[in-house]
Amino acid sequence: MSRAGSEDSGVLGALPIQRGALAGVGAFLVGYALTYLIKSGDIEGKTPDDGVMTYDFNGEKADVVFSEGEVDPPEVADAVSWLYYEMHNVEHDGTLAYTISQDGDSNTMEFDLLLGVDVETYMMVLPPVLLAAAGYWVASSVAVRDETEAAKAGATVTAGYLVTATLGTLVFAYNDLNTQTKEEYGGEVEQTLEVAYSVDLQSAVIFAGLVYPLAFGALGGYIAYRRAETPGPAAGRQTPPHNPQQPQQGPAAGNHNKDADGGNRAAGRQANQRSTRQRPAHRQQSNQTRGGQSGRSGDDSGRP
Repeated sequence: MSRAGSEDSGVLGALPIQRGALAGVGAFLVGYALTYLIKSGDIEGKTPDDGVMTYDFNGEKADVVFSEGEVDPPEVADAVSWLYYEMHNVEHDGTLAYTISQDGDSNTMEFDLLLGVDVETYMMVLPPVLLAAAGYWVASSVAVRDETEAAKAGATVTAGYLVTATLGTLVFAYNDLNTQTKEEYGGEVEQTLEVAYSVDLQSAVIFAGLVYPLAFGALGGYIAYRRAETPGPAAGRQTPPHNPQQPQQGPAAGNHNKDADGGNRAAGRQANQRSTRQRPAHRQQSNQTRGGQSGRSGDDSGRP
Protein backbone atom coordinates (compact mmCIF):
# COMPACT_ATOMS: atom_id res chain seq x y z
CA MET A 1 0.00 0.00 0.00
CA SER A 2 1.25 3.48 -0.86
CA ARG A 3 0.17 6.84 0.43
CA ALA A 4 -0.41 9.79 -1.84
CA GLY A 5 -0.08 13.44 -0.97
CA SER A 6 -1.96 14.66 -4.04
CA GLU A 7 -5.04 13.56 -5.93
CA ASP A 8 -3.82 10.33 -7.43
CA SER A 9 -5.34 7.30 -9.02
CA GLY A 10 -7.13 5.33 -6.36
CA VAL A 11 -7.51 8.15 -3.83
CA LEU A 12 -10.60 9.97 -2.62
CA GLY A 13 -12.51 11.37 -5.56
CA ALA A 14 -11.22 8.63 -7.86
CA LEU A 15 -12.10 5.40 -6.08
CA PRO A 16 -10.94 2.15 -7.73
CA ILE A 17 -14.43 1.14 -8.84
CA GLN A 18 -13.24 -1.13 -11.64
CA ARG A 19 -10.76 -2.95 -9.42
CA GLY A 20 -13.32 -3.19 -6.63
CA ALA A 21 -15.99 -4.54 -8.98
CA LEU A 22 -13.61 -7.23 -10.21
CA ALA A 23 -12.76 -8.20 -6.63
CA GLY A 24 -16.44 -8.27 -5.67
CA VAL A 25 -17.40 -10.58 -8.52
CA GLY A 26 -14.46 -12.82 -7.70
CA ALA A 27 -15.39 -12.99 -4.01
CA PHE A 28 -18.98 -14.01 -4.83
CA LEU A 29 -17.92 -16.70 -7.30
CA VAL A 30 -15.27 -18.12 -4.96
CA GLY A 31 -17.79 -18.23 -2.12
CA TYR A 32 -20.33 -20.02 -4.30
CA ALA A 33 -17.71 -22.51 -5.50
CA LEU A 34 -16.62 -23.33 -1.95
CA THR A 35 -20.24 -23.77 -0.89
CA TYR A 36 -20.75 -26.14 -3.80
CA LEU A 37 -17.76 -28.22 -2.75
CA ILE A 38 -19.01 -28.43 0.82
CA LYS A 39 -22.76 -28.98 0.35
CA SER A 40 -23.31 -30.54 -3.08
CA GLY A 41 -22.74 -34.00 -1.66
CA ASP A 42 -25.49 -33.54 0.93
CA ILE A 43 -27.93 -32.42 -1.75
CA GLU A 44 -27.05 -35.20 -4.18
CA GLY A 45 -27.39 -37.71 -1.34
CA LYS A 46 -31.12 -37.06 -1.20
CA THR A 47 -33.37 -38.57 -3.84
CA PRO A 48 -35.84 -36.29 -5.61
CA ASP A 49 -38.69 -37.88 -3.65
CA ASP A 50 -36.97 -38.07 -0.30
CA GLY A 51 -36.04 -34.89 1.51
CA VAL A 52 -34.81 -32.52 -1.19
CA MET A 53 -37.82 -30.33 -0.45
CA THR A 54 -40.44 -30.53 2.24
CA TYR A 55 -43.76 -28.81 2.89
CA ASP A 56 -46.00 -28.33 5.86
CA PHE A 57 -49.04 -30.58 5.72
CA ASN A 58 -51.41 -30.30 8.66
CA GLY A 59 -48.60 -29.26 10.98
CA GLU A 60 -46.21 -31.99 9.88
CA LYS A 61 -43.36 -31.96 7.40
CA ALA A 62 -43.89 -34.02 4.29
CA ASP A 63 -41.50 -34.68 1.45
CA VAL A 64 -42.35 -33.38 -1.99
CA VAL A 65 -42.81 -36.39 -4.27
CA PHE A 66 -41.76 -34.99 -7.61
CA SER A 67 -42.29 -38.23 -9.48
CA GLU A 68 -46.02 -38.31 -8.74
CA GLY A 69 -46.59 -34.99 -10.37
CA GLU A 70 -43.98 -35.70 -13.03
CA VAL A 71 -42.15 -32.54 -12.05
CA ASP A 72 -38.38 -32.22 -12.24
CA PRO A 73 -36.62 -31.49 -8.96
CA PRO A 74 -34.34 -28.44 -8.63
CA GLU A 75 -30.79 -28.68 -9.87
CA VAL A 76 -27.97 -29.11 -7.36
CA ALA A 77 -26.48 -25.78 -8.51
CA ASP A 78 -29.75 -24.02 -7.67
CA ALA A 79 -29.97 -25.54 -4.21
CA VAL A 80 -26.34 -24.63 -3.48
CA SER A 81 -27.02 -21.02 -4.41
CA TRP A 82 -29.92 -20.81 -1.95
CA LEU A 83 -27.63 -22.04 0.80
CA TYR A 84 -25.02 -19.47 -0.16
CA TYR A 85 -27.60 -16.69 0.05
CA GLU A 86 -28.66 -18.04 3.42
CA MET A 87 -25.07 -17.53 4.58
CA HIS A 88 -25.76 -13.80 4.04
CA ASN A 89 -28.93 -13.98 6.17
CA VAL A 90 -31.03 -13.86 2.99
CA GLU A 91 -34.39 -15.61 3.03
CA HIS A 92 -35.31 -18.27 0.49
CA ASP A 93 -38.60 -20.10 0.20
CA GLY A 94 -41.09 -21.47 -2.27
CA THR A 95 -44.59 -22.80 -2.81
CA LEU A 96 -46.18 -25.98 -3.99
CA ALA A 97 -49.52 -25.41 -5.71
CA TYR A 98 -51.87 -28.28 -6.51
CA THR A 99 -54.85 -27.38 -8.68
CA ILE A 100 -57.80 -29.61 -9.64
CA SER A 101 -60.09 -28.47 -12.44
CA GLN A 102 -63.32 -30.11 -13.62
CA ASP A 103 -66.19 -28.81 -15.66
CA GLY A 104 -64.93 -25.25 -15.44
CA ASP A 105 -64.52 -25.31 -11.69
CA SER A 106 -61.10 -25.38 -10.05
CA ASN A 107 -59.70 -25.71 -6.58
CA THR A 108 -56.12 -24.85 -5.62
CA MET A 109 -54.19 -25.85 -2.53
CA GLU A 110 -50.88 -24.15 -1.72
CA PHE A 111 -48.16 -25.29 0.63
CA ASP A 112 -45.02 -23.54 1.81
CA LEU A 113 -41.86 -25.25 0.68
CA LEU A 114 -38.60 -25.59 2.57
CA LEU A 115 -35.21 -26.79 1.40
CA GLY A 116 -34.31 -30.10 2.98
CA VAL A 117 -30.61 -29.20 3.52
CA ASP A 118 -29.29 -26.86 6.19
CA VAL A 119 -26.22 -24.63 6.46
CA GLU A 120 -23.70 -25.44 9.17
CA THR A 121 -22.92 -22.62 11.59
CA TYR A 122 -19.24 -22.46 10.71
CA MET A 123 -20.11 -21.72 7.08
CA MET A 124 -21.65 -18.38 8.05
CA VAL A 125 -18.16 -16.85 8.33
CA LEU A 126 -17.30 -17.60 4.70
CA PRO A 127 -18.84 -14.49 3.06
CA PRO A 128 -17.37 -12.04 5.63
CA VAL A 129 -13.89 -13.54 5.28
CA LEU A 130 -13.98 -13.48 1.47
CA LEU A 131 -15.28 -9.92 1.34
CA ALA A 132 -12.71 -8.69 3.86
CA ALA A 133 -9.97 -10.37 1.82
CA ALA A 134 -11.25 -8.72 -1.36
CA GLY A 135 -11.37 -5.30 0.33
CA TYR A 136 -7.88 -5.87 1.70
CA TRP A 137 -6.57 -6.60 -1.79
CA VAL A 138 -8.17 -3.53 -3.33
CA ALA A 139 -6.94 -1.14 -0.62
CA SER A 140 -3.45 -2.65 -0.73
CA SER A 141 -3.11 -2.10 -4.45
CA VAL A 142 -4.00 1.59 -4.61
CA ALA A 143 -2.70 4.83 -3.10
CA VAL A 144 -4.51 5.99 0.04
CA ARG A 145 -3.72 8.66 2.64
CA ASP A 146 -5.59 7.50 5.74
CA GLU A 147 -7.89 4.87 7.22
CA THR A 148 -11.01 6.48 5.75
CA GLU A 149 -9.75 6.32 2.19
CA ALA A 150 -8.55 2.75 2.72
CA ALA A 151 -11.98 1.71 4.02
CA LYS A 152 -13.69 3.41 1.09
CA ALA A 153 -11.37 1.67 -1.35
CA GLY A 154 -12.17 -1.68 0.26
CA ALA A 155 -15.90 -0.99 0.14
CA THR A 156 -15.77 -0.68 -3.66
CA VAL A 157 -16.14 -4.48 -3.81
CA THR A 158 -19.85 -3.69 -3.42
CA ALA A 159 -19.97 -2.68 -7.09
CA GLY A 160 -19.32 -6.24 -8.25
CA TYR A 161 -20.92 -8.10 -5.37
CA LEU A 162 -24.24 -6.24 -5.70
CA VAL A 163 -24.54 -6.97 -9.42
CA THR A 164 -23.64 -10.64 -9.02
CA ALA A 165 -25.92 -11.18 -6.03
CA THR A 166 -28.85 -9.55 -7.85
CA LEU A 167 -28.36 -11.53 -11.04
CA GLY A 168 -28.03 -14.70 -9.00
CA THR A 169 -31.57 -14.40 -7.71
CA LEU A 170 -32.78 -14.62 -11.32
CA VAL A 171 -30.35 -17.25 -12.58
CA PHE A 172 -31.01 -19.63 -9.69
CA ALA A 173 -34.77 -19.28 -9.52
CA TYR A 174 -36.54 -22.62 -9.85
CA ASN A 175 -39.97 -23.23 -11.32
CA ASP A 176 -41.61 -26.25 -12.89
CA LEU A 177 -45.15 -27.42 -13.47
CA ASN A 178 -46.98 -30.30 -15.06
CA THR A 179 -50.62 -30.82 -15.99
CA GLN A 180 -52.25 -34.22 -16.21
CA THR A 181 -55.76 -35.12 -17.34
CA LYS A 182 -57.45 -38.12 -15.77
CA GLU A 183 -60.85 -39.72 -15.87
CA GLU A 184 -62.25 -39.37 -12.38
CA TYR A 185 -65.58 -38.75 -10.76
CA GLY A 186 -67.46 -39.50 -13.97
CA GLY A 187 -65.55 -37.02 -16.09
CA GLU A 188 -62.25 -35.52 -17.03
CA VAL A 189 -60.22 -34.04 -14.20
CA GLU A 190 -57.28 -31.80 -14.88
CA GLN A 191 -54.60 -31.86 -12.23
CA THR A 192 -51.78 -29.32 -12.22
CA LEU A 193 -48.78 -29.42 -9.94
CA GLU A 194 -46.53 -26.34 -9.86
CA VAL A 195 -43.41 -26.03 -7.73
CA ALA A 196 -41.51 -22.75 -7.38
CA TYR A 197 -38.55 -21.83 -5.22
CA SER A 198 -36.26 -18.81 -5.15
CA VAL A 199 -34.39 -16.29 -3.06
CA ASP A 200 -36.21 -13.22 -1.81
CA LEU A 201 -35.03 -10.42 -4.12
CA GLN A 202 -35.41 -7.60 -1.60
CA SER A 203 -33.40 -9.25 1.16
CA ALA A 204 -30.81 -10.41 -1.38
CA VAL A 205 -30.22 -6.84 -2.55
CA ILE A 206 -30.14 -5.39 0.97
CA PHE A 207 -28.06 -7.98 2.79
CA ALA A 208 -26.03 -9.84 0.17
CA GLY A 209 -25.70 -6.92 -2.24
CA LEU A 210 -25.17 -3.98 0.11
CA VAL A 211 -24.75 -4.65 3.83
CA TYR A 212 -22.21 -7.46 3.64
CA PRO A 213 -19.84 -6.04 0.99
CA LEU A 214 -19.99 -2.50 2.38
CA ALA A 215 -19.25 -3.58 5.94
CA PHE A 216 -16.69 -6.31 5.41
CA GLY A 217 -15.07 -4.82 2.31
CA ALA A 218 -14.46 -1.60 4.24
CA LEU A 219 -13.13 -3.62 7.17
CA GLY A 220 -10.64 -5.35 4.88
CA GLY A 221 -9.47 -1.99 3.52
CA TYR A 222 -9.02 -0.61 7.03
CA ILE A 223 -7.00 -3.67 8.09
CA ALA A 224 -4.79 -3.30 5.01
CA TYR A 225 -3.95 0.30 5.95
CA ARG A 226 -3.28 -0.52 9.59
CA ARG A 227 -0.98 -3.39 8.65
CA ALA A 228 0.94 -1.13 6.28
CA GLU A 229 1.32 1.46 9.05
CA THR A 230 2.45 -1.02 11.72
CA PRO A 231 6.20 -1.77 11.53
CA GLY A 232 7.33 -5.36 11.62
CA PRO A 233 9.44 -6.92 14.39
CA ALA A 234 12.72 -5.87 12.76
CA ALA A 235 11.53 -2.45 11.54
CA GLY A 236 13.17 0.61 13.06
CA ARG A 237 16.34 -1.24 14.08
CA GLN A 238 18.76 -0.64 11.24
CA THR A 239 22.46 -1.31 11.59
CA PRO A 240 24.46 1.84 10.74
CA PRO A 241 27.07 1.45 7.99
CA HIS A 242 30.58 0.74 9.22
CA ASN A 243 32.92 3.71 9.01
CA PRO A 244 36.57 2.62 9.18
CA GLN A 245 37.56 6.08 10.44
CA GLN A 246 35.32 5.80 13.48
CA PRO A 247 36.12 3.47 16.38
CA GLN A 248 33.70 0.64 16.81
CA GLN A 249 31.56 0.44 19.91
CA GLY A 250 30.45 -2.50 21.99
CA PRO A 251 32.00 -5.83 22.93
CA ALA A 252 33.34 -6.50 19.44
CA ALA A 253 35.11 -3.14 19.45
CA GLY A 254 36.60 -3.90 22.87
CA ASN A 255 37.98 -7.16 21.63
CA HIS A 256 39.41 -5.39 18.61
CA ASN A 257 41.10 -2.80 20.82
CA LYS A 258 42.47 -5.51 23.08
CA ASP A 259 43.94 -7.30 20.06
CA ALA A 260 45.51 -4.05 18.87
CA ASP A 261 47.07 -3.35 22.31
CA GLY A 262 48.41 -6.89 22.44
CA GLY A 263 49.94 -6.48 19.01
CA ASN A 264 51.60 -3.21 20.04
CA ARG A 265 53.09 -4.78 23.16
CA ALA A 266 54.42 -7.73 21.15
CA ALA A 267 56.01 -5.38 18.63
CA GLY A 268 57.62 -3.44 21.49
CA ARG A 269 59.12 -6.58 23.00
CA GLN A 270 60.57 -7.61 19.65
CA ALA A 271 62.15 -4.16 19.23
CA ASN A 272 63.69 -4.37 22.69
CA GLN A 273 65.10 -7.82 21.95
CA ARG A 274 66.73 -6.56 18.73
CA SER A 275 68.17 -3.60 20.60
CA THR A 276 69.58 -5.90 23.29
CA ARG A 277 71.28 -8.17 20.75
CA GLN A 278 72.94 -5.18 19.09
CA ARG A 279 74.45 -3.76 22.31
CA PRO A 280 77.36 -6.35 22.83
CA ALA A 281 78.56 -5.82 19.31
CA HIS A 282 78.59 -2.11 19.91
CA ARG A 283 80.57 -2.53 23.10
CA GLN A 284 83.09 -4.85 21.42
CA GLN A 285 83.58 -2.37 18.64
CA SER A 286 84.14 0.40 21.15
CA ASN A 287 86.69 -1.66 23.08
CA GLN A 288 88.58 -2.45 19.91
CA THR A 289 88.65 1.21 19.06
CA ARG A 290 89.99 2.14 22.44
CA GLY A 291 92.59 -0.69 22.26
CA GLY A 292 93.86 0.54 18.93
CA GLN A 293 94.16 4.05 20.19
CA SER A 294 96.15 2.81 23.22
CA GLY A 295 98.58 0.90 21.00
CA ARG A 296 99.23 3.90 18.84
CA SER A 297 99.85 6.01 21.89
CA GLY A 298 102.45 3.50 23.14
CA ASP A 299 104.21 3.52 19.82
CA ASP A 300 104.29 7.26 19.81
CA SER A 301 105.75 7.38 23.27
CA GLY A 302 108.63 5.11 22.29
CA ARG A 303 109.71 7.33 19.44
CA PRO A 304 112.58 9.81 19.94
